[in-house]
Amino acid sequence: MKYLQSFYQYPVTFSSIGKTMPARGAQGPLKNLMELEDKELKRLEDCEPFFRELVNKKKIRVLNKMPESYVSSAQRINEANEEIERLKAENEALKAKAGKTATAEPDEDAPAEAEAPAEEDEDKKREKAYKDMTYPELQDACKYAGIEYKNKKKAELIEALIAFDNR
Repeated sequence: MKYLQSFYQYPVTFSSIGKTMPARGAQGPLKNLMELEDKELKRLEDCEPFFRELVNKKKIRVLNKMPESYVSSAQRINEANEEIERLKAENEALKAKAGKTATAEPDEDAPAEAEAPAEEDEDKKREKAYKDMTYPELQDACKYAGIEYKNKKKAELIEALIAFDNR
């Protein structure tokens, strides 16, 4: 499926395919856009010299997909709802899979001992991630966290971000 976007001031009927291309100021859901099959586009290019002339003068644009601005808000809402439903189903499937693969609960003392190294690992991972960031990225992170970031060295910004994460 291809689309023709018209910037020509008049509607044009192409006799070779029997379709009318709307004018640039057309009203309606597709406005100045026209849907074409690939074979119709090929036929236009082969049989219609006026079509080729309009394309060369940039009065018509051939598009591979419909621009986002032409998609109606109702259609966008429906697509978003479908995406939400799909993600919910996927999330439930992952939760069920995680529940099946989970092992038996460890002793009550073991979780407290296991959490401390995990937290240290998290801190080291965060610190490494911050060290890999560039200075402007660190400034943006500080700005987002509400930390004063002007006139500070990179090391000071990293320390401030780690302290912010640990509170």
